[in-house]
Amino acid sequence: MDFPIDECGKSPKQLGFRFPAEWEPQEAVWFAWPTRGDLWDGVLLRVREQLASLYVLAARYQTVRVLCPKGAQAELRGLMAQAGDASDVVLYDYQTDDVWIRDFGPLFLLSEDGAELALTDWRYNAWGNKFPLQARDDCAPAWIAEALGGRRFAFETVLEGGAIESNGSGSLLVTEAVLLNPNRNGLVAISEIEARLAKG
Repeated sequence: MDFPIDECGKSPKQLGFRFPAEWEPQEAVWFAWPTRGDLWDGVLLRVREQLASLYVLAARYQTVRVLCPKGAQAELRGLMAQAGDASDVVLYDYQTDDVWIRDFGPLFLLSEDGAELALTDWRYNAWGNKFPLQARDDCAPAWIAEALGGRRFAFETVLEGGAIESNGSGSLLVTEAVLLNPNRNGLVAISEIEARLAKG
């Protein structure tokens, strides 16, 4: 059964969770720190400087959470110190393969009363296996759920977070070219994808 279920075998919908809209209040925004020079050939330092500045800027408005391996945290802290106040930036010791956490990271769900946060863990295959060696990114949602002590709903459907939007009231907008591309989910019918999403 390929519906998002938690350890109790129930779907988010059955347990009273919903996928909030992007414009609703947020507790935090997540980023991933670039560590692989092979993916950022010749521009890695500049990318790091720009991202450190972005983290500091975003932290003016809400908490910023960054996946950054322990060995790279001193460099990141130094770059953020040059950019301003980083007191609302929280670092997590996890190394990703790339920075596109919008696509590989968890989608956060909220209980109807707003008291509980949960995470979805979709499969991620680097945009249809366009890039090799991205296994750490696919594992990031499970790691984040454990780090936060949150409920995790996992299933085998490939979905990039940038390919789905919610109005917060049960309607979803998805990118058909992503979900129905054979390099993501094989030869699956749109009705099957819709059924999987509706169960969640």
